[in-house]
Parts: sequence; C-alpha cells; structure tokens
Amino acid sequence: MIRLETILEIGLEKEKARQSFYKCMAEQTDQEAFKVLFTKLSDWEKGHVKVFEQFKSSLGGQSVPLDGEMADYFEAMIEGRFYDQMDSDAFLKDLDSPLDAVEIAISFEKDAILFFMELLSHVHASAKPVIQKLIEEERQHIVYLIKLKHQFKS
Repeated sequence: MIRLETILEIGLEKEKARQSFYKCMAEQTDQEAFKVLFTKLSDWEKGHVKVFEQFKSSLGGQSVPLDGEMADYFEAMIEGRFYDQMDSDAFLKDLDSPLDAVEIAISFEKDAILFFMELLSHVHASAKPVIQKLIEEERQHIVYLIKLKHQFKS
C-alpha cells in the first residue's frame, strides 16, 4: 500500500531533481542560448517545488491509501529510469552536446506530465486546479524545448 502523501513527496523530489539538473546545466554550458534556457527551466522548476510544498502541506496530514495495481503503478512511476540515481554531474559526463541535454529535459518534462496526470485522479477536487496548472506549465516547457531544439538543428 502506498499513500498519496508519499507520492507527493516523491513528486516533490522529482521537481527538485529536475531543478538541480537544469541549474547544473546552466552553470556548465558556455553557450549563451543554452545558459538562458536552463536557467529559465531551473527557475520554473523552483516555482513548482514551492507549489508542491504548499500543496503537500495543505493536506494537513491527511492521506489516501492506494492499494493493488494503482499502488504498483505509482511505485513503478516513482522508480523511473531518469530518477533512480539522479546526479547532474553524472549526466554531464554522458552528454556530447547541449542538444543532448535538451533531449533529456524533454524526457523529464514528459515524465512530469505523466506523473501529474495520474495524480489528478487521486486528489480532492479542490486540488485539481493546482495539478492541472502544473501540467500546463510542463507542456509549455516541452514546447519551449522543442522550439529551441529545432532552432539549433536548423
């Protein structure tokens, strides 16, 4: 059995990991366009961390247990390949170009959308607008990343 509170904590950790990754990439790249991109993404994720923290504290200790297949599903999402041993420095060693980092960033954002979409069906109706706003922001991040990717490929 997994509790909604645990899922939210993992979601918060994923947001922090993405923020750390983007910040590290901004510091490591010498290309100004990518520095701007990753700084912006880091700032956006920092905002998401604040929203997640407020949302989690608004539960007031209440949590909804999830059993069976749904618990298994969330545990599988939590153990996603991008987050098993998240380390920005390790990612940097494997990147051949900033465009590789953009590809990873797109994957992170897609993962966030999937996580939030699944979370939607397990939160109180009053919390749904917060989650929907996060989904829309993650979609905007993907659009931004894809546009930048195409710009630099051309």
